[in-house]
Amino acid sequence: MKTISEQIGETLANEKGMPGIGVSIKRKYNDSTHQQPEKTMHQCTVGEFLSHPENQCGTWCIDGGWGGPPGPIHVRWNERTQEWENGGFCGARFET
Repeated sequence: MKTISEQIGETLANEKGMPGIGVSIKRKYNDSTHQQPEKTMHQCTVGEFLSHPENQCGTWCIDGGWGGPPGPIHVRWNERTQEWENGGFCGARFET
């Protein structure tokens, strides 16, 4: 099995967000099939967050504080391959 860095890219997997604030990781706004976590700001890397089994489902929106357009990066768990897919900014790669 590929590492998370190989699945979503090393830069995104190692993203920690803004110092002292963290990285925003939350569910896609219209995802009613998965519960939104209590907190959306996390003081760990994206890879660490995604490696927890309870987070390995559905689509997550990640914003490291780079701000502005084009928006958060979407990643989703592929149940068939049991791996993460990187949809790019606003999930644009998932649209094709």
